[in-house]
Amino acid sequence: PEAGNAWAPKAFWSSERGCWLLFWASALHANSPRDSNDYQRILMAPTHDFRTFGPPEVYLDLGHDVIDATFIDDGAQWYRFSANAMSSPRGEKRGNHIYMERGSSLEAPNYSPVREDVGLEVLVRGEGPATAPALAHPGWYLLIDECGLRGYQLFETNNLESGDWIWLEQARLPERARHGSLMPITAKERERLLSRYATVKPGRTLT
Repeated sequence: PEAGNAWAPKAFWSSERGCWLLFWASALHANSPRDSNDYQRILMAPTHDFRTFGPPEVYLDLGHDVIDATFIDDGAQWYRFSANAMSSPRGEKRGNHIYMERGSSLEAPNYSPVREDVGLEVLVRGEGPATAPALAHPGWYLLIDECGLRGYQLFETNNLESGDWIWLEQARLPERARHGSLMPITAKERERLLSRYATVKPGRTLT
């Protein structure tokens, strides 16, 4: 009841709990009307069927804004990405950029930094990270939303542990694409989509 908003929900399977965990960002307001000085935290709630949910829990509270959490499970480690308004351990507030961390499980309390500000060299700001594995070669893709400016920009890495992401400057995405998710489709599914929406010019296929 004290949540003033619910932003950017994403769900991930928890093998420890045997259910899905839904993650989103909320500012929690102790007073009414809303306290404009409050900040965003990452909350989560368990579900087995996406119809009923357990009580929400605070998953990540950094004492300042953190939103848009997403994860990669590479089979050995978990990687967490978030838009962190104060990602530097020196306390420098530079506006939202993508903070990349590594942990042993989805709910591990000991995530450690891998990269403070992914894309800082080419983005004014970043939020809404979305990830997907490459299909035809080892590697991963990362979309970062340069919100209010160029929208989603595409990055790629073949080494998650390094935290080094290469900006694919020539990649073209749908105009105003932002705050979404990446998911693989089959060649037949692609053909069916292009047949159904024949007037839409196909973009680059991520392989």
